[in-house]
Amino acid sequence: MIAGEALLLVLQRFGYCAFLITKTGLVIAGNAVAALLLKREVAQGEEIYRFRSNEGDALLRQLLGVSIKPDAIPKKPWVIQSGTRRLLCSLEQPAGMREESSYVLLLVDLEERLQPKAATLQQLFSLTNAESKLALQLARGGTLEECAEENGTSVNTARVQLRSIFAKTGTARQSDLVAFLNRIAMLG
Repeated sequence: MIAGEALLLVLQRFGYCAFLITKTGLVIAGNAVAALLLKREVAQGEEIYRFRSNEGDALLRQLLGVSIKPDAIPKKPWVIQSGTRRLLCSLEQPAGMREESSYVLLLVDLEERLQPKAATLQQLFSLTNAESKLALQLARGGTLEECAEENGTSVNTARVQLRSIFAKTGTARQSDLVAFLNRIAMLG
């Protein structure tokens, strides 16, 4: 594992697209989210995509519309429009990296919402299948009435389930629950 790849994997765990770039603008590697963004496949059993020669440079330059040499990239985060998606971009030189010439380019899809898996909620908070389904529907922006209709239950049943979800997760309002679920989304 080359310097910086561990950081790429940590960022991947949070659902972030990240690339390792040299001082000269050569894209060395990207995490699996980065490979997916650039329509590349990570080898079976691998979590890091290693770019060949200038392959990553050209793809990123096309996506960002700017040179990817660290000296040419804005020093503050910026937003680009890529098709129907907005990407928050940030170039960072992590402290403590062995190679001072290495940078991490972070891209965050502002349109994507990470959510925990139903199984994760069931395991962590002992939610039932119905409760975890309702919690995830609410996190996606559904109203209690819409969720009840979609689940084929009454609104009253959904309210009872929601009270149980609040008790099990230690939250008290729907907005608190949604924020809470967003914070634990990285767990899968």
